[in-house]
Amino acid sequence: MLDVGGHLGETLAEVRHQRWAFDHIYVFEPATACLAALREPADDRVEVIAAGWWNADVEMNLHDPGLIGASVVPEKALSEDMERCRFIDAAAWMRSNLEPDDVVWLKLNCEGSECVVLDHLVGEGELERVDHLLVHFDIEKVPVLAWQADRTRRLLEESGVEWIEAGEILFGRSHAQKTANWLAWTEASRLRRFCYSHLARWEFRARQILYPVKQRFARVTTRRPHQP
Repeated sequence: MLDVGGHLGETLAEVRHQRWAFDHIYVFEPATACLAALREPADDRVEVIAAGWWNADVEMNLHDPGLIGASVVPEKALSEDMERCRFIDAAAWMRSNLEPDDVVWLKLNCEGSECVVLDHLVGEGELERVDHLLVHFDIEKVPVLAWQADRTRRLLEESGVEWIEAGEILFGRSHAQKTANWLAWTEASRLRRFCYSHLARWEFRARQILYPVKQRFARVTTRRPHQP
């Protein structure tokens, strides 16, 4: 299991269950404020890597570090808080750490970096190592950059890799339930997969409509008081 965008362990809490029988779980998270929570569970299968994914080994500013929407995309920022963080070449990491016979689940929730990462993996021929891919297209939350999502969708369709968007999985009340729904979907029959996706689209559309209101409220509540 490759958990890219580990945050405070919301996905990790579910994938650690023996029900899913993962032999090894890699969690990638660049924000230092999140690392203690990710390293807290005592599980020899879990390896936490203090870095995000990108198309090269670089250091970049992470806006709103520690928040669930932390991103390298300035247009997504809710505050002026930033942290200089490490990002690694996703294709190079996969090439060095995965074996040809590994069965790989990849959750990519990196708040606007997903298109850069996926385009790079496709271009380097490394995405074919992934058996099950879940993508959060958070770049669509930034209107001027939303076009990147459709380009990447086309690349994914052409790649032949099994993939699904987060918005097409029937969501639960908790992040753990959402993750469980995806993992169950990867094991489901074609009919069950259709039911998951059909119902989820209605909820996802409602979330899209409400997102601008949510962002506007968040910007107001996180605005710092004026300093004389």
